[in-house]
Amino acid sequence: MPQDDTPELIVREAFIFLKENLDFNLLQDDLIQTQLLDKREREDLICRDQRKAFWCERYLKLLIMRKRCNRFIQFINGMPFHSHIFSNLLNSNIMTGVDTQRFPLTLTHEVLQKHKYFLYTELEPREIADLMFQSAYISCNDHDSITEGQQKYVRFMRLLNILQKKHLYSEFVNTLQTSKKYISVLETLKEDRNPTITSCECALCIQHSFTLLQMELPDADYTAAVMDHLFDKTNLYDIDHCDGEIRKKSKLMKILLMKGSAACIELFEVIDANLKRVDLIQIMRTRSEIKSRSGKPDLSPYLKRLSTSCLQEKKQLLLDELEPIDICDFLFEEKAIDIMTHDNITETGERWQQVEDLLQTLQENKNDCFHYFLYIIEKNEFNDIRNVLENTLHPEDVRDEIREQSDLNLVHQVEKVTDDPKDDQIELRITVKGRNAELIERDLFQQLESSASGLWRLFMAYGQMIIEKVLRGSLVLQLRPLTDQAVKTLLNAKENNKLVDIIFRMLKNIKIAEKIDGTEQLKIMVQVCYASPAKENTVHGNPEARNAEPIKSRLKAYREKLISDVEPRALASVLSKHFPKIDFNSVDHADSCPRRVERLLSLVEEGEPDLVNELLTILQNFGYHDIVELLDPLDVHHTARNIREKIAYNSHKLLEEMQTTFAKETLSNCIGDTNGIRENILPKNGNRKQRMSNFLQFILKEDHNVVEFEKMLKHNGLEKLLEMSENDQEKLLCTQNIEVEFVKDPKPSSSEILFESVITLSHTGKSFSYSDGDTSGLCCRNEN
Repeated sequence: MPQDDTPELIVREAFIFLKENLDFNLLQDDLIQTQLLDKREREDLICRDQRKAFWCERYLKLLIMRKRCNRFIQFINGMPFHSHIFSNLLNSNIMTGVDTQRFPLTLTHEVLQKHKYFLYTELEPREIADLMFQSAYISCNDHDSITEGQQKYVRFMRLLNILQKKHLYSEFVNTLQTSKKYISVLETLKEDRNPTITSCECALCIQHSFTLLQMELPDADYTAAVMDHLFDKTNLYDIDHCDGEIRKKSKLMKILLMKGSAACIELFEVIDANLKRVDLIQIMRTRSEIKSRSGKPDLSPYLKRLSTSCLQEKKQLLLDELEPIDICDFLFEEKAIDIMTHDNITETGERWQQVEDLLQTLQENKNDCFHYFLYIIEKNEFNDIRNVLENTLHPEDVRDEIREQSDLNLVHQVEKVTDDPKDDQIELRITVKGRNAELIERDLFQQLESSASGLWRLFMAYGQMIIEKVLRGSLVLQLRPLTDQAVKTLLNAKENNKLVDIIFRMLKNIKIAEKIDGTEQLKIMVQVCYASPAKENTVHGNPEARNAEPIKSRLKAYREKLISDVEPRALASVLSKHFPKIDFNSVDHADSCPRRVERLLSLVEEGEPDLVNELLTILQNFGYHDIVELLDPLDVHHTARNIREKIAYNSHKLLEEMQTTFAKETLSNCIGDTNGIRENILPKNGNRKQRMSNFLQFILKEDHNVVEFEKMLKHNGLEKLLEMSENDQEKLLCTQNIEVEFVKDPKPSSSEILFESVITLSHTGKSFSYSDGDTSGLCCRNEN
């Protein structure tokens, strides 16, 4: 048997062969039994995640690093089912070897940078890393760094960095030379030319209809399965590890574009033959013809005058406003950015990093990228971004920060506090007494009616409440608690100033200091009581109808999944007895299975409440347990309540990260007026935070939507936005000069009132500051 370092050399030289022929999952128990692996190594190093494709290669690298290759070769020799592996292990033909005549190319960093995009489309970094590791050009750690990257762009940049850092350019050439498939790459690098890439009609149509196909193609798993011979393991891995269904479909299309004309033509064939969407093909061709014929789009006169310098001048505002994923999709559709740039921005990093990368790309302005960016924000009505660039917005119009100095003193006189209020909806009544009382109440009402004011975020993050309704007649806010202790905490004036802080923020937003003169005091009466319960409608009065209503709503929300997953024949045979034959004819005469399911669902939705339970029973009996769980989830209210608490706690982080594309993906499975909110979050309807605020308010109103929102975050790799950490909790307010007085003998009040107090505002000679930040330093006088 081999001695010294020979076993390690044999295993390394057979690395690719072994990882393709060994099944670690089947061998792991035997490896532990023979002490070629211990359980801790398996858990911490090999099986640390569910990416089983990596388990074998991780184990092979462990063998090499721990010097166990000799015993491993003996182990393979003793396994009767692995005799072919053992014979090949000792066969020198495993290695393809480097040609004796070295390819005549001197590679440099500059040449690699010049041809970076060409190399990105032609090479798979994992394959190159395997070959270079097998030839002992890179270490185990270098191989890990490249191959463990979940996105191709990350793997590619790590490969280039290792080549540069360790001066492995000649070794890189040797590696490409070992495989015939890379000879054309070497020829291109040798000639130092950018290859002429002519896109076929189908490829142009796919790119010009990129955003359309994101919506119209079926899910990526289905499309990849139909075209499975085109995708290797790494392609499927890259698609699967994209966050969210839209991004998976985007990745699939980009892979097809990189594979060339034949792959793009096959997608057209799938759309035609499998999806039977000749109409979609015609739309794609029309769009492509229009874009190709129109050439470089025209801009409005003012936008024409802008240069890339405005990006730097307005950078801070753009960091708040830009939605890089949508903008990059549009830029790619216009061929203003290439696949590598699109991958870099849309598949890596958080929103702020994506914006930084997008701004850098726009500054470089390749392919008239900046011009197309201006065209996109004009065409798609990104009005707030356009206003920022045209200098018509000031920072305070975009950012919800109000920082001003004033000479105000505030005294909070508490007359009644209920020690243990119930966790129910409450009404907060604010009545202003003073010379400008009517004007102040009107301004407060208008501020609360405006979604741009950001006050709902203040109530949510600082009070764990959402505003359900705002009424006039004094000023009345109906508030719904998001957490179990929200009401108790908000009204606990003995230990915090949350309620008065929120009210004072509302007053500061309407510039209250300008509305009272230097001699007058402004009195604000505050009362809190339980909200009156809503009157039950006829549906809610019927228990069966009340129970069926949310399930019918979910039938609509999950309609696409039901249509694609459910086999209708058995379902129809059981349900047919519940309908008159004339009504059921539409199901029997449907021209396809999906259409039959759709009509069945329509009949159930329009039918009596007991039909819903009948449908659930049938689905359960036919084995559709996952669909039953979606339609009738267990304890959804409790689940949603826990998620609401996380949303309230992390609202600031969520609004920093949220983009329209995520919101649209969530709404596809939501209930309620999804069409209305889908329109409301379009770029033309305000700045990004304002629109995402409206979206979150919509989500928080329904338990089902709250659960779907959490699912969307997980699917898009954003679950960390709901992590609860005391160190990260946003401290929104900093108030000073608040004197809190507890009245010793308050006047009697109604038992329905939970909290009652008077806030007195007056000018003082002292400087008062108010800003986002710490809430320490409050002045408190307790007069018990």
